Amino acid sequence: MALLNSISKKVLLGYVAILILSILATFILNSKLLKIKTTNDVFVDDVLPAMQSVNQASNSANHLLMAAFGLYGYTIDVATFNKQLDVKKDQLTTALNNYNLVQIIPKSLSNKDFLNS
Repeated sequence: MALLNSISKKVLLGYVAILILSILATFILNSKLLKIKTTNDVFVDDVLPAMQSVNQASNSANHLLMAAFGLYGYTIDVATFNKQLDVKKDQLTTALNNYNLVQIIPKSLSNKDFLNS
């Protein structure tokens, strides 16, 4: 190997190898970073708002359940229950429709359906 007969050439070859490996690692890490950024953007833009909508729907359903228990236990009257039912039903429908989630409240559902059952 006449090409590597001096120490300075060997050191220079080592530095060139390190530079090539560093450039290669930079490209690989940059592509991985772009994939992570894409995944993060999807999570922040789509998943988090949908989770907030589901949480809001769950809270509205829980309030409806508590109002129904209150009516059943005679701690609230029918008028109060109807007011709470209208508000929470609208909130629940809005929360479910925000992200095209499954609609579980029929549009024809009325307060009489709750009172007669």
